[in-house]
Amino acid sequence: MSDTSMQDSDGGELWTVGEAREYLKVSTNKMVKMLRSGVLPYERDPLDGRIRLVKRAHVEALARFHQHAVRRASISMRCGARQKKRPPE
Repeated sequence: MSDTSMQDSDGGELWTVGEAREYLKVSTNKMVKMLRSGVLPYERDPLDGRIRLVKRAHVEALARFHQHAVRRASISMRCGARQKKRPPE
């Protein structure tokens, strides 16, 4: 995402919340909710405590999970629509 990527102590790449939001294609409000609820863990930038950093691996895992959940919901909705029976007259 950015030219100057930061890394955590384990060597994993860290993204700013803005970079993660762009990658996930979510609104600012949705991102704040995910951070506050713990869905997406974050840490503060040690040089600037106002900046929140998230692990790239966590962001990508969340994107894969969301994509899988949407696909499953779509399939179950299509299957459910076929199985509905008409009420007796």
